[in-house]
Amino acid sequence: MTLENMTFEEELDNLINAFDCDYDGYIISRRNFVEKYAPQNTSVEPVKPTIRKKIADEIDEKRLDSYILSKSSDEERLYELSDELYNWISETDDWMYIIDAYLAGKALGIELVKVID
Repeated sequence: MTLENMTFEEELDNLINAFDCDYDGYIISRRNFVEKYAPQNTSVEPVKPTIRKKIADEIDEKRLDSYILSKSSDEERLYELSDELYNWISETDDWMYIIDAYLAGKALGIELVKVID
């Protein structure tokens, strides 16, 4: 698959992997990602996924990511999740992508996911 044909999720995955492996590769991947998805001199703001501030705070506080959350079963509840976070995960189809994008954006210093009150 060529870079031009990659989906947002695949490019985000590529960016995260570059961050884990190689700083120079990360810088190149970050520049390409920002150039492709950042608004280019336009008044139209791209649509961003949103999460509530309480959920973002819980993700940060408990150092959660989509891998950890997907591996914990309902019975085990490895992490004591708030009802709000648990319900949001249950009701949101793309919760894994949203959490990963939130964490990646936070690490990169760009807002990929909008945090609302």
